[in-house]
Amino acid sequence: MLRSELVAGQDWHAALADSGSRAQSLAHLHRLRAACALTGCIQLEQQAANLESVLRSGQQIDAILLADFPRCVSDTLAALAK
Repeated sequence: MLRSELVAGQDWHAALADSGSRAQSLAHLHRLRAACALTGCIQLEQQAANLESVLRSGQQIDAILLADFPRCVSDTLAALAK
């Protein structure tokens, strides 16, 4: 479950920077958070929660958070491949 959400996340995380398509990212972030909770992936779950919170509040996503999220997704996928 986590791997499929991470792979899907690679396709949609770029949409986070586009204010017009952020709303559709909420569902993906929610599923990713659930998958992380089930598998104990705490760091990625926290980053997804932070992003989801920012999106729900309508604020601009911090550039550092935006850059860290895909890196964390990539690192988690690499760890799962081992």
